[in-house]
Amino acid sequence: MQAASVSSSARGFTLVETMAVVAVGAILATIAIPAYRDWMTHSAVNNAVATIMSHLKQGRNMAMAENRNITVSFDLPAVQFTYDVYTYAPKQPQVVDLKQFSKYLALRKNNGTTVVFTSSGAVQGAMTMKVLERNYYRCITVNTIGRSYISDPAAATCVNL
Repeated sequence: MQAASVSSSARGFTLVETMAVVAVGAILATIAIPAYRDWMTHSAVNNAVATIMSHLKQGRNMAMAENRNITVSFDLPAVQFTYDVYTYAPKQPQVVDLKQFSKYLALRKNNGTTVVFTSSGAVQGAMTMKVLERNYYRCITVNTIGRSYISDPAAATCVNL
């Protein structure tokens, strides 16, 4: 019997080739991990801001449509808010926990912790809120006529919260 010869295409990788692949992988991981962390932070803050904005707009619309006051109350330490937008029984306020986006989220707010939309859609006192995680934040402003918008993060009303 003759031993089968191994062709050059059937051989495995050398140690040097394997170490080169591992080194390239380590370099890519070193670059990718901080970028991924930043992306996760931005995503959590942006999703929380979008959720708050959606509920504020819904609260204003419901206040005008149902000709009644709608209250949105923020619990800053718990990073959640409660709003009384309900149409059907049981008439329970809904609690929205913003920690669902990240356990590191925080809220800062001026002018108390409650926004009340009147039947005309206006609010009883304007407010600005900062949603932040680590060093990234976005600010939401509700003006006296009840319009909600994402404000300039460099504005003094946002930076000083």
